[in-house]
Order: sequence, then C-alpha cells, then structure tokens
Amino acid sequence: MAAAKTDLSFAPLTPQQFLALAADLVRQLEWQLHYISDLGLQAYSGKVGPAWKTDVSISIQTSETPATGLAQLTSQSLGPKNRDSELEQLNIDRFLHQFDILKERFTPEDLDQKYAALQPQLTPKEKDFVFGSAENPAATQQPHKKERDGFFVLFVPRKGYFITPIVVYLNVAVFIAMVASGVSLFDPSIESLISWGANIRPLVLEGAWWRLITNVFLHIGILHLALNMYALLYIGVLLEPLLGELRFSLAYLLTGIMASLASLWWHPLLVSAGASGAIFGMYGVFIALLTTDLIEETRRKALLTSIGIFVAYNLIYGLKGGIDNAAHIGGLLSGLAIGFAFIPGLTHPEDHRLRGIPLTIATLVVLIACTATIKLMPDDFAAYNRRMEDFATHEEAALAFYRLPDDATKENCLTAIRDSGLRNWDQCILLLNEAKKLDLPKNLEDRIGKLQDYCDLRIGSYNYMYRQMQAGADKNTINSSDSINYYGAQIKAILDALKQP
Repeated sequence: MAAAKTDLSFAPLTPQQFLALAADLVRQLEWQLHYISDLGLQAYSGKVGPAWKTDVSISIQTSETPATGLAQLTSQSLGPKNRDSELEQLNIDRFLHQFDILKERFTPEDLDQKYAALQPQLTPKEKDFVFGSAENPAATQQPHKKERDGFFVLFVPRKGYFITPIVVYLNVAVFIAMVASGVSLFDPSIESLISWGANIRPLVLEGAWWRLITNVFLHIGILHLALNMYALLYIGVLLEPLLGELRFSLAYLLTGIMASLASLWWHPLLVSAGASGAIFGMYGVFIALLTTDLIEETRRKALLTSIGIFVAYNLIYGLKGGIDNAAHIGGLLSGLAIGFAFIPGLTHPEDHRLRGIPLTIATLVVLIACTATIKLMPDDFAAYNRRMEDFATHEEAALAFYRLPDDATKENCLTAIRDSGLRNWDQCILLLNEAKKLDLPKNLEDRIGKLQDYCDLRIGSYNYMYRQMQAGADKNTINSSDSINYYGAQIKAILDALKQP
C-alpha cells in the first residue's frame, strides 16, 4: 500500500506548541484523533463513522533548537487495496493549508495553554510504542510497523483509554472459555447459553438476578462477538477520554443492566445475551454529551449525524426479528439519562460533589429499578407451570376410573366416572382457560389448545360410557365399541403430538 508523505518545518514553534496546534487542527478537519504523545499523533480521516478510511500520522522530530523543528506527515489507506491515492495526498494538502492559517491565528502563549490542556491525554514517552522514544526501542521500528501499530493501539490500555480494551478482553476471554468447554463457535445452543449465564425471565425471577450482568459478557457466536467488539472499540475511543475510567465503567455496567431489564420485561421466555445493549447505552451517553459544548462544534455536528444514523439503522434493522431490540432501546434510553446526569460534573470538574452525587444517584436508581421491576414483573411462565402441575394432579385423579378392578360393580364405575372423572376433567378445563390468559410464547399457547382438545375428548368418552352403563351395557362391551375406539385413537394422536419437541 502506497502512502503520501511530506516533511513539515514548524519553526519557530516548539515541539509542544506544534503538537497542540496539530491536535487542534485535526479536530477542525473533523478527523478522529485516536493516539497522541509528545512525539506525534495519529488520526483517522474521512467521515466519522464505523468505517475509518485513512490513517494520518504526524511524527515529530525533536531537537533542542526550535529552528530545526521538523515533523513528518504520512497519510495511508487502511484498506487492502487502496484506490484513493488522491485522497491520501489531499489529506496532507488540507493539513498544510490549515496549518499555515492557524499558525498565524494563535500566539505562542495560546499554544502553551492548549498544550497544558492536552497533557492529560498524552501517552507517556516511556510507554510510547507507536512513535518510540530515546528510552523505547520502538524508535527504531520500520514505518510499516508503526502504521500497523496504529490499529493495534486500540487494543492497548493506556491513560485516558484503559477500560475499553479491558472490557474487550473480558468478552473475548469468556467466549474462548465457552468454546474451550465445547460450546459451538458459530451457533451456541440455548442450553449452553443458559448454563453460561444468559438472560431469561423465569430464572431471573427465581433468584438468578446475576444473569442481568453476566449476559452482557456472553455472545451467540464469533460473528456476534466481532460486531459488538468493533462497535465497542469505536464508541470507547471517543467516549472514555471524555468520561474517565470510573464514569465509563459505571455507565457500561448500569446501561447493560437496564438493557437486560428491558429485554426481560418485553420477552417472557427469550434467551438473550450480548454486549449490544450496553454498547447502545454508551452511544446514548455520547449522544447526551453531544448536546453540550464539551466537544468542539463542527466535530460535534459530524459525530451527532454519524452516530444518529448508526443508532437509527440498527434499531430499524432489529425490527426484522431475531434481534433483541428491547435491550437496544433500554440501553439507549438509560444511556441518555445517565449521560445527562454526568454533564454537570463534566462541565464543572472542579466541583467534586457534581462528580460523586450523579454516580451515586445513577447507581441507586438502577438498583431500585431492578428491585421494583423484578417484584412487579408478571412471572407468567411460573404461573403456567403451577397450573400444569395442578392439571397433572386432576388428570391423575380423573384417570382413576381405568384403575378400577375388572370385577368392579356398575355403581362403582358410575361413581368413578361422575365423581372422580368428569369433575376432575372440568377442573382441568378451568386450569387451561386460566393458562390461556397468560402472556406465553406461541408454542405454549398451541400446547394449551391441544390439551383442551384432549380434555374435550376425555369428557366425551366418559359421558358416552356413563350413558351406556346407565342403559345396562357392561364395561368390557363398552371398551370394545367403535365409539370408544374412535375416542381412543383421537386421544392417542394428541398425546403423540404433545410429546413432540
């Protein structure tokens, strides 16, 4: 891959003043700054969005004499076969043009102040493995090695960008452990997902509340994992430097929990897993921050447009089915709320109360929401199971007629049909009518329908036997009649259908 390169003399500015000016210029060009140290910076050019096009690198050649200050500008495509060589040169031309304008606009004192504000974002020289330093052997690496590291730096924890790579590692580690234990690499079974901590209403309501968190670190196949981690890296590199490690970590966990709660409320029996709910939450936090002056205006508009399109597209795509849009919406809305709660502390960093109080309130609100939601959430599946247990008890009692001895008297048979049989079948019908009112998945609704047909056939056969016995027919004659054989065949067909998975 060819790259466009040029040398730029920044005399009489100091390297620190040039770095501050270059960082400000990158923001004005609406490039994505993703790495910066005293020795240079790297940014992604093109429209802000999940598809970064070109890597722009500015490497500062330091010197004791400002007059000899020199920087090398490199613009190179990240794609395998780039046909945008003109765009690469255009990136350099745009930088040089804007550099000449801004150089006259700012005084050295202005640039010194900008550098002071920039310092918390700088990677220390001793840890600068991208541009290298006198203390770091990376200074001798080849240019293509530096360009490659420009991508891999997204996976390296550092000051101002520490939590995002750690979360990625946790998700990948859990997935590797799942696969190592025998879980499918591409299509994990529902049973394996549940055993690893996936989210499902009945189990959570039975006390497995921890699934609200663990499911955020599970993924349904390697493609699911890769897409989510890509989206997480993109939002993390933008958002974590703004929030700081504590706010970012807390926002990720809290929005993940709220996404799990939304999924739980909306889907009675869905098995859900994945980081997308928490990731949508972080996009929600960022959208809230984009309504403030915390981000420069021109960059803010571009980011708001691209992130808005990303969120809208994924929510619309989720309508096609097979995607837990409830978790996405729950994460997004909770992220917006948490993001607005963080704004006072971010705009007034000197007031420590504005930092701690919103964090505490957000945590308490989520905990209260969890407790209240789990208490109020209808457990229709558990109610269905209770009714099916009662159904089995009444069915067993109703079938007592068939356990009568062969020499049972006609009076005993009539009593068994009337008192033990028909009354218990009527109770089974009542239980099924109650179950039909529950919010259940279609397969259980179909099962209830089959059980009702089963009970109707049983009641029909019992009424037929009762009438025949009252008319004087004996038990053996009735059991061998065509009508009883018909009922028996229909009942067997339903029981066989109920045994199907």
